[in-house]
Amino acid sequence: MVAIVGEMAHHDGGRWTVDCDSLPPPPHPYPFPHTPSSLPSSSLPFFRHTEPQLHGFLHVSDAIAVMSEAAKIDRKIERNEEVGPSAGVVVAVKDNICMTDMQTTARSRVLEGYQPPFDATAMRKLRGSGSIIVGKTNLDELGIGSTTETSAYQAKGVRKRL
Repeated sequence: MVAIVGEMAHHDGGRWTVDCDSLPPPPHPYPFPHTPSSLPSSSLPFFRHTEPQLHGFLHVSDAIAVMSEAAKIDRKIERNEEVGPSAGVVVAVKDNICMTDMQTTARSRVLEGYQPPFDATAMRKLRGSGSIIVGKTNLDELGIGSTTETSAYQAKGVRKRL
């Protein structure tokens, strides 16, 4: 950290502090999209392009539904209506979190084809705060593990890389 911020870092009593007011501006303009609908419109093509190599997503949301949700948030902002704290934020959830519009298998063949009749509390809170759900991601079977090595729908080549 000291090498990065140089003279702006100060050591006082065993702690390092940084004077954020003296940090230089970023080298480029604000790099992120400026509206809720511009974030998923740039994220979905990226997910679809990288997915064949990464195998991180098990389900990717329908682009039309995602863009429709983002457009609703755009309209709320234009009308100065209240939006949630995560309005327009693109979120992917693990496949062990139930949601009514996607299957939940927890990457186990035992649950293959299971369509939950309810949204998990986490999903209700995410959607209620304005998050846009773009898909479900891979995980170890039943969520036991951290490498997706034991996923019933294992990412290709994982064992070779370990």
